[in-house]
Parts: sequence; C-alpha cells; structure tokens
Amino acid sequence: MNATNRQYNHNNHIKSNLNNDLIFNSSAVEITVLDRWGNAVWKKRQDEALRPITWSGIDRFGEKVSSGSYLCKIVYSGEPAIYIPLVFIQK
Repeated sequence: MNATNRQYNHNNHIKSNLNNDLIFNSSAVEITVLDRWGNAVWKKRQDEALRPITWSGIDRFGEKVSSGSYLCKIVYSGEPAIYIPLVFIQK
C-alpha cells in the first residue's frame, strides 16, 4: 500500500482502547502529537522491540493534556510523514 492511500485510512494508523489511550501502528518509527499552535506536546520513537507506540494523553512534562484538537505526525521508515487531525477528549 502506498503512502497516498494510507493517508486517508486512519484505521491503519491509530486505534483506541477502553482507557482512552491511542495505539499507533507498530510499523511507525516516530509519533509526534502537536497542539493547535504546532508545538510538540509529546514525542516517541519506536524501540527495537517493534511494539505499538501508545499515547495516554500525557504531555512531555508528565501532565494531562487538555481536551481539544491535536495533530498527529506519524513517520514510517523511508516514507514522508503523515499528518492526521485528532480530537482528544480527556477523561
């Protein structure tokens, strides 16, 4: 599947669980969550175990992020970054 097709099928990239965590495709090598001003609130690189990257709504300082609009930057090895808009609702 090429990057153009994957851009429009968000289910290939992000899923959620009952805890409101976001689980990213295990082939993603880097995930960055950006706020509406483009500031990185959270960033994670894939480790060697190739486990899915999970984000639980905690920023890089260990604080819960506010409910609101975010942008997920997803990087796959050897491909251009994919940007997916996201509305996150904090419990």
